[in-house]
Amino acid sequence: KTEAAVVEYKDENLKRLAALSRLEDCLFYRAGGPVADLHKYTDCIISMLLPDASVTPESIISINEIPSRLIATEMASPLAIILYELLENALVHAFEKGSPANYLQITLTTQTREGGPGRELKLCVRDSGGGITETTEQLMELSSGLSIVQAITLRLGGDLDISSNSGTQVTVTIPEVSSEQGPTPPPFI
Repeated sequence: KTEAAVVEYKDENLKRLAALSRLEDCLFYRAGGPVADLHKYTDCIISMLLPDASVTPESIISINEIPSRLIATEMASPLAIILYELLENALVHAFEKGSPANYLQITLTTQTREGGPGRELKLCVRDSGGGITETTEQLMELSSGLSIVQAITLRLGGDLDISSNSGTQVTVTIPEVSSEQGPTPPPFI
């Protein structure tokens, strides 16, 4: 690797560490273990990343539709990493320079699992950027952030969907942790 690539790699990892430290500011301790407020975390991460956006921060409208409910850290920690990577990718790469109006919408919902028992969390980050032309496989080779998202999603037994239509939408669907997998408290408290 060139020296510039090593410096860029270190900078990316320092930003990831800073993002994880922001999660600490959103943790609360309740009976049954620590919980996190991902709505607050998302606001913190957007504020942290806006100065690095590809367009002026004033031209970006962010719509944070993540519920203010507290989520057990067993689910909140991987979701926080995924959120950081998706938001960083959107803010730095999605919007075309000079675009006067841009939006970023973030949602997190709980739904009944399709084709099986239990429930799943569905995280969606959607932007109004120029969209993508690469295949998912090409994106994974080009973006370390999306590779991290894919690895975490697969590790949790979830699905990753990337689509482009008037911008880009990345959807991560992850099964909630069941009581059969150990003494983990429910994700939403």
